[in-house]
Amino acid sequence: DAVKAHFLNKRTAEFSNNNPLEQYAMVWDFGGASWSNADWEAFHTTLHEGTHHYPNMGSQIYVLNVSKPFRWFWSTACRFLHPKIRRKCCLVAPGNVRACMEQVLDPASLPPEYGGTGR
Repeated sequence: DAVKAHFLNKRTAEFSNNNPLEQYAMVWDFGGASWSNADWEAFHTTLHEGTHHYPNMGSQIYVLNVSKPFRWFWSTACRFLHPKIRRKCCLVAPGNVRACMEQVLDPASLPPEYGGTGR
């Protein structure tokens, strides 16, 4: 617990390649999503697992194909969030998904809809 507390305290608003608590990244694709077809059970399970089994271990959350109204809402709301949370959440407009994903992963690992050659 002391080691984990030490590394939690070392976290900043910038991503750290040396901090072992920067464990995983999550990608959510909201392309075609709406309130009526959202999988709320999966969403709540993801939140529960992250909170109870992997607390403070996520390094980045990429939310792809986010609508302009939601990005506007986020830009207003994120001013009230801690800088570490703002750094972790990256909302990506539909036209920027390929460029974003190509920066995150090797194109050979990405499916074509994300700009890659993988499957």
